[in-house]
Amino acid sequence: MSGDAKAEACAFFAKVFHGSHHHGKFRQGLGHYQVSCHVGEAGAATYNNDVLTRFVLLCHQECWRGAVRNGGPGALVFMITKRARIEDRPNEEMSAVHPTLQQAVECLAEGGHWGTYWRARKEAPAPTVVEIANPEAWAKTWDEVLP
Repeated sequence: MSGDAKAEACAFFAKVFHGSHHHGKFRQGLGHYQVSCHVGEAGAATYNNDVLTRFVLLCHQECWRGAVRNGGPGALVFMITKRARIEDRPNEEMSAVHPTLQQAVECLAEGGHWGTYWRARKEAPAPTVVEIANPEAWAKTWDEVLP
């Protein structure tokens, strides 16, 4: 992996944990990066800007595939692997791309199956410049997704 990807991964974890001094040792694996974190008995949750919330939202924002696994008693290991956006690589396999947060919400609204959502987007015609530049069209789509 390139030094740029490693630096990007370090910066990502620093955002998740509010500084690199708040997580364990940064490790580089085969195709992924990981850090460990002591969470104690409480674990991690998706509320009040907790570490798990920040991890998930930043994964979608910065296009990382994220995974969390047991790191031993009172600890979790957070792993990330860089992915591409669907729009940037429309012919890639499903496992090589990552949705934006908006795409993830749309996927849930359509039944929550990433494979079905991804294939439909892959086969859909690309939007025209007029469609992209029309904010009213985006607003209508968003209102339909989240009634």
